Amino acid sequence: MTDTQDLLREAPGSAEDTVICGCTQLSLAALRRRIAVNPAMSFETLIAETGAGTKCTACLLDLEYHFVEAQRDPNTGPVVRTGDEEPAEREISFKRKLYRWLDRISPMVVFPLSNTVPVLFGRDIEQFVWITNRSMLFEGNVCAPMMKMALIVRDREGRTVRTFRQDVTAESSWRCNVSSCLAERYSDLEPGRLYGGSVEIQRIGASAGIRGTTRPQIEIVTAGAACAVHGQAMSGPGRFWFSCLNRPADERMYFAVLNGSERGQTVKISYPMDVPGIEPVVHDVAVPAHGTVLHQLSLPAPAAQAIGSNAVTVSWKAETTHKLWGICTTPQLDRISIDHM
Repeated sequence: MTDTQDLLREAPGSAEDTVICGCTQLSLAALRRRIAVNPAMSFETLIAETGAGTKCTACLLDLEYHFVEAQRDPNTGPVVRTGDEEPAEREISFKRKLYRWLDRISPMVVFPLSNTVPVLFGRDIEQFVWITNRSMLFEGNVCAPMMKMALIVRDREGRTVRTFRQDVTAESSWRCNVSSCLAERYSDLEPGRLYGGSVEIQRIGASAGIRGTTRPQIEIVTAGAACAVHGQAMSGPGRFWFSCLNRPADERMYFAVLNGSERGQTVKISYPMDVPGIEPVVHDVAVPAHGTVLHQLSLPAPAAQAIGSNAVTVSWKAETTHKLWGICTTPQLDRISIDHM
């Protein structure tokens, strides 16, 4: 009997040897062979087994696209072996036949997508939202529909400050300064202070199609550098954990707490956790409906001495829909790094 790993091995010179995930060198042919061995596998199983999409994450959209297409392909199905020979035939289960029939008769429909991200601004600090509406895989075939965009900018109290609207046609990009309308509300921005708000990014296709690369990206530009990160959906209620370093002489650590609900809520941020002899301090962060609060990490002297250069474990508990973002800056705020939690 031919070993399963032989089936998963690449054939030299294959027409499908395009690498989808550069971090793990997973190719299209290898992906299709995995599905041939296990047609019922989920996308999460593929990621867990191969590690693809878990490092830099740049390939996730392409990886998901090819996974779905490979499962739909009638030439990709359970492999039936009768001995050491090559696959004799492919059998398709009744369930898969039913799903393919439904796919054929079901019309494509558009559906709205939404992300809410923090907006950071201050003296010499600006933030932009990027929407790049490119066809999947940049193959030259225009398949992405025009995307109708709405950016709802809110201040820290959750009040709508401005709404930007733009139609982003296929194979084009849109860059919007979402911090300027918040900065205008201040007569003068204090040097050395970081300000915050939020922007809700709504998008929907003008027609049915493949949405391509329209996942929103935020870009933060400071006097000395720039950083970027993709948008992220809100999280539900619950308790969460995060670890970071406490180096106040070299950097500041902030947590941007976004409230995604229609009512105010108090998010409890506790730290340091699990330090012998040190009781964690619970910070009650009151966040208005759709509001944003920037909480700066600050350890009491005994805790800072006990932790030293080790990591600080932070826990937070939210009552309802929310999102917490970690923000690391230089003391002068001339460099910023941001990521979602």
